[in-house]
Amino acid sequence: MFQKSLFVVLILVTSHSFAKKSSDIQYGIFLGNSLSNRSTTPTTASDGFGTYPATLTSEYENSISGGLEIRYLPSDDWLLKGGVRSRLQRKVQTAKLEVLGQSQNLIITNPYSYSLTSAYIDAGYCWESFYIYLGFSHNFFNFKAPGSTVPYRAKNGTGSNFGLGIKITDNWSLEYTGHSASVAVESGTSYQTSDTFLFQEATFTLRFAY
Repeated sequence: MFQKSLFVVLILVTSHSFAKKSSDIQYGIFLGNSLSNRSTTPTTASDGFGTYPATLTSEYENSISGGLEIRYLPSDDWLLKGGVRSRLQRKVQTAKLEVLGQSQNLIITNPYSYSLTSAYIDAGYCWESFYIYLGFSHNFFNFKAPGSTVPYRAKNGTGSNFGLGIKITDNWSLEYTGHSASVAVESGTSYQTSDTFLFQEATFTLRFAY
C-alpha cells in the first residue's frame, strides 16, 4: 500500500517537473560509503522438542557505492531525481540468531556476501539549499554462499528510500540516504525454499551534477 501511494505521488511530481525548462535538469555522478549495513531474515530453529520461528540478523562490512543520476533540483520547489546505484560485494561480519526471545551469536566459517544494483526514483522538496525526499527502487541482487552444499539463486526485489541533502553549490551536494530492499535467496534441488532478506543501509554520498 505504501509503495502504491508513493508511486502516485511520484507521478504527480513528475508531471509537475516535466513542465519545467530542460535547462533546469542536471546529469550527475556520485560516490559514497555505507555507514551501517544489515539484513534480517525470518527462519526457523529446531531442537529435540520442536521447531520454532526465528530471526537471523546479519551485519556486513562497509563498502564503497556509486552511480549515475539525472535530477531536477531547484531551490524552493519540488524535486525529482532518478538513477542507478551500485554497491560492491560485501561480506558478512557478524550473524545473530534470535529464538523465543533468546539470541546467540553464530560462528561463520565461510562468510556469505552480497551486492546490490538499484534503479531508483525519488521525489521531495528543496528549500534554498536543504532538501528531503522519498522514493522507491528495483534491486538487482547478487548473493554468494561459498559453504553452501545445495543449489541456490538470488531473486531481485523492490525497496524504498529516504534521504536528506544540502547543496554546497549549484553543482556539488552532500546526501545522507537510508535504503531498504526486500530480496530473497531460493535454494534446494528445485529451488523450493525461499528465504527473504530485508536489507537496511545508511549511506553518505558526495554528488556532482552539471
